[in-house]
Formats: sequence, C-alpha cells, structure tokens
Amino acid sequence: MHTALPALYLISSAARIGEDAFIARAAAAVRAGLEMIVVREPGWSPPRRREFLRRLDRELPRGVFLILGHHPDAGEEPPLAGVESPRIRGLHLGRCSTGEIASARRDLPAGGLIGYSAHSAEEAAEAFAQGADYVSFSPVFEPLSKPSSLAPHGIEGLRRACSAVSGPLFALGGITAPRAREARAAGAHGVAVIGAITGAADPAEATRGLLESLR
Repeated sequence: MHTALPALYLISSAARIGEDAFIARAAAAVRAGLEMIVVREPGWSPPRRREFLRRLDRELPRGVFLILGHHPDAGEEPPLAGVESPRIRGLHLGRCSTGEIASARRDLPAGGLIGYSAHSAEEAAEAFAQGADYVSFSPVFEPLSKPSSLAPHGIEGLRRACSAVSGPLFALGGITAPRAREARAAGAHGVAVIGAITGAADPAEATRGLLESLR
C-alpha cells in the first residue's frame, strides 16, 4: 500500500448540495477520521474552484488535506495560481487524456500529488506509466449521487484493473461500507465517495463505517 495516501477520500459535491451544506458534512467527516478531499466541481470556472478550495482550507478542521480537481481545457493559467497552503497537496485530473499528466506535474511544487480519473483498466495502467501518483477507477457500481452513462465494471472489473496497475487505485461509484470491504479484497488501495458521506443522515457515522470496512 502507498503509505502517503489514506484509504478513503471524499469528492466534493457543493454544486449539487450547496457550499455551506458540503462544508458542514465534510467537517463532520473530518472529525470522524476523513483525511483527504478532492475539490471537483467540473461545472465551475477555475477561479470559483480555487476560491472554494481556499474556503475549505480556512473552515475545515485540522487533519484533512485537499486536492484540486483540474480539467486541462479550462484555461492556460496554472491551476493553483495564488493558492498556497500546506494542506493543499496537488491536482486531480479529470475529463482529459493521460498525456496531460506530465504538463500538470510541471505546475506543481516538488512532492505535489497527481491523481487521475480512469474508466478502464488500460487507462488506469497508462496513467501510472505517465506519472500519476494515484488513480480513481469508475464506475465500479451504479453511482449513488448521480446517474452515469458508463456501465459499471463490477468487482471483477475492479479486480482486473487492480492487477493491471503499478500504484494505488481507488474504487469509485456506488461505494457503501460493505462494498468498500469488497473493493479492498479485490486489491484496491481504497475508495473514493460522494453520496456515501454527503448523502448520509449522519456523515460522521458513515465515515466511521467506511473507515472500519477499509481496515
């Protein structure tokens, strides 16, 4: 296992549930042990994503680090321009090709993390070959928080992807606590979630359940 990465991370859903609601639920999850959040929000402009990243940095409890979701077609300005904090650790690339990983690396300080969203075992393997530090693989199951146009890979598809890669892979899509346990057994480093925490009646309890399943 990659010791620098936790086994669970949360993807932001502020556009869907509102910034204040997301921060409140994320804060409860952090107090329950969540250590990593990826700020995704693909419909927002890069400046708005950066401002939300700054707000999370200011308002969330200690113990969590942040990754900025980045879509390389969103503009030429460096994605983390003007954003400085020890808990902002890197970029997560989505809606792009693995060929964008090297250029994203040049926009990061030494030691910054690069994540990548993959939808096939081959794409996941290529992302690691191009220098990604971790990869999300989706959808493993039917997503809880939003519809998907992609067919779920299932546990067998996840197992094949885990066998094909050389680094930490996170299962994404329809993850619950029992499914998190299945994902670990299939070889995943961990899981990424949205609705399993932000859609839960008790985000802290949901977080603790996921973490227990991943131990």
